This record gives sequence, structure tokens and C-alpha cells, in this order.
Amino acid sequence: MPSKAATGPVCAAAMSAVSAVSSHREGWDVGRATLTPPRCVWAAFSCKAGEFLDMKAQACKPCAEGTYSLGTGIRFDEWDEVPHGFANVATNLEVDDGFGDAVENCTASTWVPLGDYVASNTDECTATLMYAVNLKQSGTVSFEYIYPDSSIVFEFFVQNDQCQPMVEESRWMRTTEKGWEFHSVELSHGNNVLYWRTTAFSVWSKVPKPVLVRNIGITGVAYTSECFPCKPGTYAPTAGSSACQLCPADTFSSKGATACQPCEPAAYAEPGSASCKARPPCTDKDYFYTHTACNARGETQLMFKWAEPKICSEELPQAAKLPPSGVKTRCPPCNPGFAKSNGSACQPCPYGSYSNGSGCISCPAGTEPVLGLEYKWWNVLPPNMETTVLSGINFEYKGMAGWEVAGDYIYTAAGASDNDFMILTLVVPGFRLGGDQRHGVPREGGMWPWGRLHMGFPGRRYTSDVAKLYSINVTNVLGGVASFCRRCAPEPAGSCAPCPPGSAVDHGSGTCRPCPAGTYLRAHPSDGTPACHPCGPGTHSNQLRSLCYNNCSFSLALPGQILHYDFSALAASMAFASGPSFTAKGLKYFHHFNISLCGHQGRKMASCTDNVTDVRLPAGEGDPARVVRSHVCQAILVPPDVMGYKTAVSSQPVSLADRIVGVTAGSALDGITSPPEHFPPGHPDLPDIVFFYR
Repeated sequence: MPSKAATGPVCAAAMSAVSAVSSHREGWDVGRATLTPPRCVWAAFSCKAGEFLDMKAQACKPCAEGTYSLGTGIRFDEWDEVPHGFANVATNLEVDDGFGDAVENCTASTWVPLGDYVASNTDECTATLMYAVNLKQSGTVSFEYIYPDSSIVFEFFVQNDQCQPMVEESRWMRTTEKGWEFHSVELSHGNNVLYWRTTAFSVWSKVPKPVLVRNIGITGVAYTSECFPCKPGTYAPTAGSSACQLCPADTFSSKGATACQPCEPAAYAEPGSASCKARPPCTDKDYFYTHTACNARGETQLMFKWAEPKICSEELPQAAKLPPSGVKTRCPPCNPGFAKSNGSACQPCPYGSYSNGSGCISCPAGTEPVLGLEYKWWNVLPPNMETTVLSGINFEYKGMAGWEVAGDYIYTAAGASDNDFMILTLVVPGFRLGGDQRHGVPREGGMWPWGRLHMGFPGRRYTSDVAKLYSINVTNVLGGVASFCRRCAPEPAGSCAPCPPGSAVDHGSGTCRPCPAGTYLRAHPSDGTPACHPCGPGTHSNQLRSLCYNNCSFSLALPGQILHYDFSALAASMAFASGPSFTAKGLKYFHHFNISLCGHQGRKMASCTDNVTDVRLPAGEGDPARVVRSHVCQAILVPPDVMGYKTAVSSQPVSLADRIVGVTAGSALDGITSPPEHFPPGHPDLPDIVFFYR
């Protein structure tokens, strides 16, 4: 609901005695005093937040209980419909593809009000939300937003009434990582037109996530001549409030409330509710089970708990009861790399040892622990893991657990609503570099968000839908623990040293041996031990023996002759595009490819970028949101003349060739088959040569 601001002249009656004089030859005559009429002046009153301008007293006074004001501002925090004063338009490009295909209309691709926030379009139409305001003094505009998908261009900018940009440096918004972000821009005195604009560049089947905006506030609109009642579900307990407070759970309020009223025992309400709802009978979907930590006797207890917040009633007929807790069972073993010490808690084994979960064992001479983190027993949540719940309605985090341990797996709890996302986060200190077990690169770890899509209603209906994780295994972790040891090159002091680049441990002698030419180092899938593996046909190993590559040449022996192929023209990075394509709503785009097939000691020279969020930044400012480097990559390219940008919009880059498998004259290699329609039989004296990649 917007807080409206009154603008207009404040009349100040000025009483003054003025002497009317007339000039005569004889001298000055003093006339009688006169009263000047009242005169109107523009006064830029700036009442503080929580106050309003009393027009009669011409003074700022505090708002009454149950009402609020922003002082010199307006706020839009209700989006059941687009508020009065906003323009909400969508446009598409006038495109003639030359084939007479009808272009779908963009009229319906506007911003959509969804209660507490407004959501952008998700197609290639351009949706613009506009608001014009006249400021009597310098002010600000602020709002909160969620911008999760770089496939959408999201810009916010301000223009004056001559369509001249006012705040160009704040135009292009950055994507958000977690929850709502706050954005504020200074506004100038006079007319300001505010624009929130989105355009999607997703031409694949994947629909991008929309941009969400809420709590738009504008200051500097002079004074407000009235206070505004709190909306239902909120209240203002004291006079002079600048905002209304949210009613807590199991309470409600009507418009203009000074306090929230409690629900009846048989009813409940979510925070910020305008009314209460009848509690449904409890079912087995309303509770969950978990385990206690192991005690000194190695026992754990099975515990049943109601899902919070509890909205069901146990007193209704046929309502489910909470099963009894306290059944004791034997604790599961510790996770690999951990063992129990004197207490009942599992502790990590020291470096140089390993464990299957029962006890720490020192690695034999000539071996080293393979460090990582492996979780397959879930009696308690590991200390480096966190769990929470993200609301799918207002996208705010709740103070509750989203995942619960269950012995041999971890599973998603019921949550407060089917719209919720259950978040599980694992934090690791980093990953080791090369063969160095002690030093590495810091990393934050991984996140497992789980939730249902397109649930437009609150409440619990699908709590039987459960995600379970039985094991999580992270390898090569800096500061991790080990469940086994592997052969290594021993040092004179008895410890292990990593082999130099391009070398691997010889299992016979236990020493490091350089990989021969034509081979490269690759970790064994079972224990991670690096070993030398042969390169594919037509390829060579680089100097570090870290990969294989083709040196832009190929020799083929035929009866009576040897053919030498020169592919040096394929070494440099080359770009080419398909013919123009058009989406259903008229956006012209191209499939853009970049290739560099050989040479450069195997370095990937082809690159494709995602510059959606940086396309309008001045040269030298900002970095592309994502760069894909490969032997062959592909991106979607929208030419600059389509959108009026200075450069083309490149989005959704993907790699098509990460590693060369081999180069042959055959049609199949290592499980890869070249389509016969692309390589029809040619002249037998000059066969086609095929580059195979993965």
C-alpha cells in the first residue's frame, strides 16, 4: 500500500505595517499604516519519519497508534495489483524474418504482482515497470530484489522528464546469490522517472527464474499531510511509527491495528496474517523422526517431533498422535576417517592414519593417506554441515532445520509449507594442489537445495515427497581424513613426497618415474593414485604429461603411399555463426561457435562468454559473468542492432569439446561414433579425418 505525499503551497500570512509615502515639493508626508494581504510561498517541509504535517497548525505531529508515515517518502509494499501511478508495459521487436511467420504478441509479458512482491517476465519480450515522481528536495529510491538468473537482463535506471539519464552508473543490476538484496539510488530535485526493465535471452527449453522486486520506497517528495493505517496482518503499537510491525505466528490483525489479536486454540495463523485458519487434524505427515547423539554406552534414541510450526490439532477426531520416543538402538559406526576416542563422539583420525570408522590405523611405510570427506552414517549432522529452510513465498530464511538425520541416510523434513526449499550446506577448508596433501586452494564447499516447483499455495500437502541422501564423498580435500592409504614415493625421513609433475609412483620400486612420451597422468578412479595412461591415436602428450593433444598434423599410411595432413589453419581460435533464428516472439539470435582444435600444447584457446549482466558497462569495467574455455564451445548471440546495445549479447555458453580422445580416419573411437550423414564416403585415396572429443 503506498503512502501518498501531498504537495502544494503553504500560505503564510504576513502582517506588516507599511508606510505609504508621497513626495511633495514641500517635503515628505507620512500616510497611515496599511495591512498587506496574505501571500503564498512554497515551503519544503521535511517532517521526520513517523510524523505528518498538520495543515492547520503548520507543524509536524506524530502519527497516531495504528498508523505510520515515511515523513518525506512513499512506499509500495503491497502487490496484490500494480499500484496506482505505475505503468506496466511490454514490447517486442519489429522483426521480419522473411518467411511470413507470425510473431507472438508481447502484450501479456509484463511484470506480475504476486502479493508481497512483483515478478518480471521470463521470455524474450522486454517488460518495463515505470513510476514518475516529482521531488521537492533531493531524495532516494530504494528497493529489495532477487535476481538469480543471468539469462535475464535486469536494469534499473532513472531519467528526467526530458528522457535524459540521471543515474547511469546504477543501471545494470548484479545477480544475487542468497535471498533479497537491497539497492538504493540518490534522486535529484524535480521530475524523476524510474524504470525497472527485464529482457530474457533464454532460447533453450529452460525457462529462466524471474526477477523479484519488493518494498519500493521513495524519499524527497516534500511532506505528507496524513498518516496511513497499517495493512492487515501488521500493527503499530506506539505513536510516531515509521513502519508497521508484522503480527507474530498465531495472531492476526485488521487494518489500522494497534495490537495483534490471538487466534482461538482451535485455529492458527502464519506471521503477518489478517485472519486465522482452523487447525486441521494431525496426520503422519505432520511429524518427523531423528536420532540423538550417541551416549557413553554407544546407544542412540529414536525421537519423534512435530514439524514446526505446528499447525495441526491432536484433539480432533481421527487425529494422529505423536509416536512415543526413546527407543534405544546401537549407534552406527563412525564415518570413514573418524573413530571414537575415550568419549562417545567420533573424532577425526590424525594425519598419517586412516580408518574405516572403527579405529585409527597408521599408514604403512611407503604409503600416504588419501584425504577427503566421506559421510555415509548419519547419527548427528557433521559440524561442517548446516541446514536451514528458505521460504518459497517470500524467499527469506527461516530459523528451522530443513534436513534431519536418520541413521543410514539424511532426509528432508516436512517444513512449514510445500513452497519451502530445504537447504543443506557442506563447508570444506579447500582442495589440495597437485600431490601436496597439506596446502591447497580455499573453497566454500557445496549446497544441496531441495524443493518443489510451481507450488502456488501455502500449507503442507506433499510432505510424503522426501529427498534422501545416503552418502556424500568429497575427494582431494585439504585437511580431510582418510579411509585408506596409497603408494607414494618415500623420503629419507620416512614420510612421503609428491612426485614431480609428469611422474608417477612405480609400484615395483616405490619411486617416482617420469611418464614416457605418448602417455599422460590420470588419477585412478578407485584410489585417486596418479598413473600413466596412453594417449589416443593421432595425439601426443604435452611436456608436463598432463594431457594429450594433436599438433595440427596427421599421417595416414595407405597402400603404396603415406598421406600427410596439415591442420595448422585449425590452431587459431576461429568463430562462426549459424544463420539467423527467431523465437516465437520475434527475438533474432544466432548460434555462435568458437573452435580451436589443435596445437598450443593442448591448451583450450576457444572461449564463449556470458556477458548478459555486463553488456552495457563501459569498456574495461566489470568481467564477463562466465567464460567457458574449450576446444569447441557454443553460445547464443543476439546482435547489437536488435537491442540497441553497443556490443552483442552473448549468453548460455556451453562447452562441446573438453578433451581430445583421438584423431583417426575411422568413424568410431572409444564409444564415440561420427554420424554418417556428416561424413559420407569420399574418395578412397583421400579419406576424411575425424577429430574425436569428449
